[in-house]
Amino acid sequence: MGQTAGGLPYPEPTMPVRDGAAAIKALADALQTRGAGARWVVDKQNVTTGSTGYAVVTYPGGPFNGNPIVAGLIEWTYGNVLVSVDAAQGGGALSTAFYMRLVRPDGSYVMNAPVLISYIAVGNA
Repeated sequence: MGQTAGGLPYPEPTMPVRDGAAAIKALADALQTRGAGARWVVDKQNVTTGSTGYAVVTYPGGPFNGNPIVAGLIEWTYGNVLVSVDAAQGGGALSTAFYMRLVRPDGSYVMNAPVLISYIAVGNA
């Protein structure tokens, strides 16, 4: 079996065909240990903030294995606001959803408001 400069195994042309399955399994195992088990979600959702200014955004396709990293952008027509993943309200970015809060530049929360959010979440599969 051959090996790349980065340490990934591969089948050599001189190997018998019957050994190919073992070589491909070794390659798959090596990739898995290098983080190929990550996944990402890019989504756009309509959400409505609650009476405390936050909303829960659920990831389509099911949960992550652990808490992902989330970055979001909003489409808002009522003036300047900031979106944050809110760790104080429910824990921030969790394996099944993240808590988002809309804040005006003066620090007040945007409550009971519809918003369209686009975001990306990256974490373990």
